Amino acid sequence: MPSEAELTVLPGSLSFRILQEDPRSISARKAVGAVRAWLGRRHPALAGTVKISAVGERIRFLARGEAPQATLDELRDILLVSQDLTPTGQIEVDPAEFEIEPAARPDQGQPERYLLSSHVRRFPYPECEWFDIDAGLLTLTDRRIIYEPDHVVIGEQGNIGPKGQDIPLSEITRVYSDQWWDVPCIMIATERATHRFGWAAHRQEEQFIFDIAEWLNAVRHRLAKRDDQQTS
Repeated sequence: MPSEAELTVLPGSLSFRILQEDPRSISARKAVGAVRAWLGRRHPALAGTVKISAVGERIRFLARGEAPQATLDELRDILLVSQDLTPTGQIEVDPAEFEIEPAARPDQGQPERYLLSSHVRRFPYPECEWFDIDAGLLTLTDRRIIYEPDHVVIGEQGNIGPKGQDIPLSEITRVYSDQWWDVPCIMIATERATHRFGWAAHRQEEQFIFDIAEWLNAVRHRLAKRDDQQTS
């Protein structure tokens, strides 16, 4: 018999890759539109089975059908939402067993600002075969460059790959343009490795098109500001 189930999450549980804004500041209403658009692009079949709405500060996903909870479980895995860890009971223990010394809260500083995002393909450097290529979202912030692959493949031995990459601006030594075969690419060099990202295989939404000149200018501008801060 058809039934329904629902899942509610805070926007902060989702990633920038989905929301395209800082998850800590986006409203639930605005996040609903971003999630609908992301699911429509990446998982259209699933998007058609779930109703998404804003309820207060949370996003509500409502699934109907023969197995609505299974649909929501799949959705939770896709969105990478943490499991609900709300306590369901109480136990009595000696408080002395849990005494800890309070630590000073680290200075969080200014929030990270997201500047630019584009869909790209990653071409491992210096050697790259066709089966090494993967696709994902490349994001520039005022602190780092983040690459999030669209898919993570589990190998026969349980190994996971390819994984995302997090490149702090402080480690970048050079950024320049090149190409893999006939695909234009941006090269991001650090002392440990060089990363190569090129045009996506298919045309993307206008705001996510990978414009290499735009990326070069944006990254070089951030590096110049970094160097000015180090010398001042």
